[in-house]
Amino acid sequence: MRGLRRHLYLLLAALLVALAPPAGAQSPGTFPDITPAKCGQTGETSEVPSFADSRDVDGCLLVPSGTTLGNIPFMFSQFHKPTAIGGQCNAATLTGDPWFNTNVDNINFGGSRCSESADTGNSKSCTVLIWDVFVDGYRDIACRNADLFQWSKEHAWSWIYIKDSTIANSFKCKNSFSNPSTGGECASCPKDWTPVGGLAPASTQCFAGDNSGSHVDGIQNKGSPALNGWFIMQDVVFVNGFNNHFLDQDPPLAGVGAPIGNMMFQGAKMGRQDAIGLATDWPEDCKVFGGNTGGTGICETGAMSSSRDHPEWWLIEVWGTALWNLFGNNEKIVIVNTGCAATDDAECGGTIGYNNGWPHPLLGKGTGTSTCPNGLLLQDATNACGTGTHDSCFCYTSMEEARDDVSTGAAAGEGDCPATWCPHIMPPFVTLSSSGWEGSSPSVTFEGGVLSEGSRDCDLHAHDCDPLWP
Repeated sequence: MRGLRRHLYLLLAALLVALAPPAGAQSPGTFPDITPAKCGQTGETSEVPSFADSRDVDGCLLVPSGTTLGNIPFMFSQFHKPTAIGGQCNAATLTGDPWFNTNVDNINFGGSRCSESADTGNSKSCTVLIWDVFVDGYRDIACRNADLFQWSKEHAWSWIYIKDSTIANSFKCKNSFSNPSTGGECASCPKDWTPVGGLAPASTQCFAGDNSGSHVDGIQNKGSPALNGWFIMQDVVFVNGFNNHFLDQDPPLAGVGAPIGNMMFQGAKMGRQDAIGLATDWPEDCKVFGGNTGGTGICETGAMSSSRDHPEWWLIEVWGTALWNLFGNNEKIVIVNTGCAATDDAECGGTIGYNNGWPHPLLGKGTGTSTCPNGLLLQDATNACGTGTHDSCFCYTSMEEARDDVSTGAAAGEGDCPATWCPHIMPPFVTLSSSGWEGSSPSVTFEGGVLSEGSRDCDLHAHDCDPLWP
């Protein structure tokens, strides 16, 4: 049975290549070539979330992508991470659940971590789903001076899906932080951390004389998503990363995970928040341990940057203080701004916010037109939606507007949609959230490889109908 399923995986991949979109239309990613036998290992849950389809005979969690790729198999999963003191970052304390080391590449399920694509030319990759998780750096001594999440470029993580989760409060110990007599006191920083249940040494979070020079990010993403997969954060609160809130850098190593994949953030608050988790005033804490040295960005806004050449970016209903500086060479950037802005408590649904004329959450270069034309945004060498080279950049006021945009042929004026990109091929899992939709997201169910859409069925592998939308 396992051999037959593997054969079917390969057959599906070949079929999808044969039924690829017409020239010029960007593929919605590549089906991951995983090792099914690595699913369902010791320490892995057997739970199937309501948005997933099922688990296969190998224990891989199958989640409907809503695209011609069908169900995406996830090898590793982490659900319902507790918010107890301790055990947030130090893998050694998690004897029954050896998961959250500060380096996510060190996932260890039953002694087997992701070592895929270690050999030149290997097409294998790993996939992971993180759902209903709360990671609070203030809760564990092991989180000090370290990124909350970090992916390594040495291994091929092709599909990373973070859903319905909170990630908050990375911090760096400085002399003034650990020893108030030398510089200051902070409101809620965990200098007097008390262990619970013997999970960690009975000591403070920051030690006297601890003056770290570490570069401490919220998320540092190196080399992922590999092999034209997807990195997705959907319905998340991601706040209070330190040096870089989100640092997206380094292409996959040659022969390990190239080509680089795509990025989607849907329903995401990103930036700074005073009180969350154990923090009661994180920005003020940040100032005490030197975060604003050289400027106010670290403590009060948060920096997000990408130097990589992704095929596609989708930024759907993203709000909060942090802005994306995209200085790689990206093929397509799509912003769906339903009324989102940089104001920390703005959420979405009000007036669309612009940053130097570019729709939130873009930092942009030069000055934008302060419009969201439900189509193409005009760019030139001086004024562009990122500091890199971007083939096309679009802004829509809802997912429905993005869905319904039609080709204007070769036209490339404000609000147009060149045939190169329209109609847009939607990103995976976008219907598994209501964020960005004017109404609720489309109702999508999968039965026997067929997408049920009310009055009509659409074969997932047929290319003569659009399987994405009711």
